[in-house]
Amino acid sequence: MAHYLRCLCIADALRDDFDIYFVDSKEYADLIHLHGFKTLEYQHPEVNEILEKAGSFNFDWINSHSIRSMFDAQLDIVQRYKPDFVFSDTSLTLPMAAEYANIPVISIMNAYVSNYYADIRPLPYSHTAYKYQFKLKPAVWEKVLKTAEKASMKFVHRPFARLRKELNLSKKQWLLDEFEGDFNLLCDLPELFPTHELPENFTTIGPAIFHANRNEENLLHWVKPEDDRPLVYLSLGSSGAVVNLDFLTKSEALNYRFIITGTTQIANAENIQYQKFVDFEQIQEFVDLYVSHGGNGSIYQALAAGIPLILIPAFFEQEWNAHRVQKLQIGTVLHPNEISNVYAHMHALTKAGKSDRGLEFQEIIQNNTFKKQVVSAVNAFLKS
Repeated sequence: MAHYLRCLCIADALRDDFDIYFVDSKEYADLIHLHGFKTLEYQHPEVNEILEKAGSFNFDWINSHSIRSMFDAQLDIVQRYKPDFVFSDTSLTLPMAAEYANIPVISIMNAYVSNYYADIRPLPYSHTAYKYQFKLKPAVWEKVLKTAEKASMKFVHRPFARLRKELNLSKKQWLLDEFEGDFNLLCDLPELFPTHELPENFTTIGPAIFHANRNEENLLHWVKPEDDRPLVYLSLGSSGAVVNLDFLTKSEALNYRFIITGTTQIANAENIQYQKFVDFEQIQEFVDLYVSHGGNGSIYQALAAGIPLILIPAFFEQEWNAHRVQKLQIGTVLHPNEISNVYAHMHALTKAGKSDRGLEFQEIIQNNTFKKQVVSAVNAFLKS
């Protein structure tokens, strides 16, 4: 869902200058239409399976058949509608389809999936080699990690390389190259996700923070400012309840109030209110702690409000986010075997309140002129 939300942010910034269409999505079509954008019919039959496997760090879906079928489906829609340019948000085959159709591509990316990321992409907790890093010196482990990453990214890229050769497209070296477009927008803060030596066709526009503009009168009434129990915002995101949520049934849970959002429905209780989606800006002043799987959008949403963070990563991309949050000491990271200690961390963080480091990032985000940077960057590219 996070990718659709940041695409909506970018589309909103450009709506006065361009006619923008979204590829259709059964899950998010209503949200897209609610914000005044049209959709084009498209649904690759294997998309859901691919997303599920990728979330488990399983890339066996990367084969010639799957890649070619996705490429063909995307090429069909590009050739039918002949757009002036295409936005691609971490799609591996859309830049290829657009290149084949000779249509410019603007890629929306996180810094950590670029070739210019200035930190490591750590192994996820679930990876069989995860435990070995603690047996090596950090510098040695980093060298091993980068060598293994390069080899694996080249290996899984082979079907892409074959298709590119078959179609006489430009040559790419490894998997991360496939995310790049003719122009690239990095939706990150360099203070959080640093880069080095960005080429001219890359620009950093900062985090895309979604503004929902929903009416949350009922939820605001439930919040009850006179209730002095800490208010915890628990975002399950589009990945749902991947981690064990049994801690919500423990007696300690009654010491807190929870607002829970995400695609997995949670039963309401005296101290729990569930909604699939919440306009966070309307309730953020009452929130004492933000708990999420560690999606990029959730992290920036919490930082923008200066709220303490607990991250419980569910898949590898969230682990990359969590690595930076932990390294910069702007949040607490818990893995599945550490969930039993969640209330000790919740107590410590709610008692400590907002941190100086968190407030620094809040100020950085508030000073970021996202819309202005998007408009300036896109128009400059199209005129070049």
